[in-house]
Amino acid sequence: MTVACTVEYIGTHVMQWWDYRLGNLPAWVPAGHAALFLLSIISARTPAPRWLRRTAYTSLAAWSLWGLLQAQRPDYSGAFNLLAIATLHRNPVMRTRLPWIIAVTAPAEFAGTHFGLYSYRHHDITGLLLMGNPPAGLPGGYALVDFAALLTATLLYRVRRRYRSARNHHSRATEPPANSLRTLPPAKQADRHQGPAQPVPGSGPCPPLARRNRRQQG
Repeated sequence: MTVACTVEYIGTHVMQWWDYRLGNLPAWVPAGHAALFLLSIISARTPAPRWLRRTAYTSLAAWSLWGLLQAQRPDYSGAFNLLAIATLHRNPVMRTRLPWIIAVTAPAEFAGTHFGLYSYRHHDITGLLLMGNPPAGLPGGYALVDFAALLTATLLYRVRRRYRSARNHHSRATEPPANSLRTLPPAKQADRHQGPAQPVPGSGPCPPLARRNRRQQG
């Protein structure tokens, strides 16, 4: 959602690719993007059948070529669309998602423009990129946003994992070993291992008979 909302702001306020009916960024846009991408991700868990892959890619190619060659309102975004799809198709994760992204986003965009929720301008702020309404490059744009979100999530996961690993390593380095001896002089540590001292013969207290003999001799 963060990546999609950033693209929404750039597309409407910076590049001026499209406009919403009320001239602002509606509150339903983040939820709509989240629903579209979540539906694509959940659907991608099941491999797309062959007929869906063929239909999606064939329809997308026909839409792009029609906008480049036959449409009354020229649409140059189709060339960008084909290039983006061909590039992302080399990624194994995106390869499974692309047919579902095309199947979900293309009907949603046609419905949004048909009911007047938003409309795309004839060209961008530079005047070089001519676009239809809706442009043929939309599925490729959605795929790029999905790929950017995937890279961002992967990067954040790796940073979090390294941080936790470094913190655990630091805590293990500062803790004393569980079986270490207390801080004692070496002599006391040796006595601790040897056990209680044994009495030395003749060094203990004198028995009563020996005391009596000493008194008599004295």
